[in-house]
Amino acid sequence: MSHGRKIAAANAVMAIGVLPMLGWLALLVRSVFRLRSGEFDLSDLMFVGVAGMGAYLFTLVVAGIGAIWAAGLVRGAEARARRVARVLVSVTAAVLLLPWGGVLALIGSRFFE
Repeated sequence: MSHGRKIAAANAVMAIGVLPMLGWLALLVRSVFRLRSGEFDLSDLMFVGVAGMGAYLFTLVVAGIGAIWAAGLVRGAEARARRVARVLVSVTAAVLLLPWGGVLALIGSRFFE
């Protein structure tokens, strides 16, 4: 397998790995709108929580493997492939850090009441 195909495969693994987390974020936004209209109950909340944990774990493992693989291949790649790999690594890191930012915001909101 050529070097270009390897980095393209690593990029595809990262992109596929991020999809469940992006789907969960869409589900979370939809749930917030349902909460405001009064259609959201405890079972929905539990489903969103479990789905989020599963999506996070899948993203952590699959996209993380793709990111590590791409980071190892970046040195010998052409400029366009390096740029795509770096953007996808950044997106993967941002998607994995986003829920923790939400947790910190919730803690901060409770702390400063």
